[in-house]
This record gives sequence, C-alpha cells and structure tokens, in this order.
Amino acid sequence: MQELIAFILASSEGTDMKSSVPQYAHEICEQAMISYVIEATLQAGSSTLVMVLGQKSDQIKKLAPSNTVILHQDKDLGSGNA
Repeated sequence: MQELIAFILASSEGTDMKSSVPQYAHEICEQAMISYVIEATLQAGSSTLVMVLGQKSDQIKKLAPSNTVILHQDKDLGSGNA
C-alpha cells in the first residue's frame, strides 16, 4: 500500500492583504484558513504532512499538527517559488 504525503506551500507573507497577520493565519468563520487545508489533507488519508513555510511562520507552526514536517524557505519569494 502506498503512503499519502501532503505538501502545503504556505510561505507567502501575504503583503497584498496589507496585514501584519500571516496570510494563512487569517480567519474564515473563526478558523484560520490553513486549518481548512490541514483538515482536508487528514480527511483524505494523508499519513504525513509537510509544510513549506516562510520567514514569518511562527503563527502557522502553532496551527500545524505536532507530527508535521516543517521546511523553511530561506528567501521570501512566495509560495509559487516554494
């Protein structure tokens, strides 16, 4: 049986949103946007979750499950470059 691994690219600073809150930590219906994506990967049966994060990632790390593999993008070039 193959293992399902989910990659979430969340390294964008979200400067276009003109907010000090990281883009993926903004809330929709009282839940951070990234939480919906994390929940969907787990419901899809992902056994491993890998998140690529940028410089301002502390708030995002707090939202990730404890067994998440965190990779850091050294230069803030956005998720498209991750």
